[in-house]
Amino acid sequence: MKIISAIKGVDRVVKIDHRDTVKAAKELQFDALLMGDDWKDTPFYKEQEEKLGAIGVKIVYLPRTPNVSSTDIRNEYIKRKGIYNEEK
Repeated sequence: MKIISAIKGVDRVVKIDHRDTVKAAKELQFDALLMGDDWKDTPFYKEQEEKLGAIGVKIVYLPRTPNVSSTDIRNEYIKRKGIYNEEK
């Protein structure tokens, strides 16, 4: 979140613990939702594009960086910080 917060033009970064994008858009008043392009054309996000578009919110799909896995980065961070997920 710190990296995203540092990007010029980003007003605020919020972690959301649900997938109700319309609810989030209404609560937070954002006009764009950024997603990795691996989600593009999935049934869930096709539906979200319609729902969000109806309230003036656009989904912007960002290209995936080849050979970079956010899951691997997260797992390495967890390993280095000594944080373990007991629910695995």
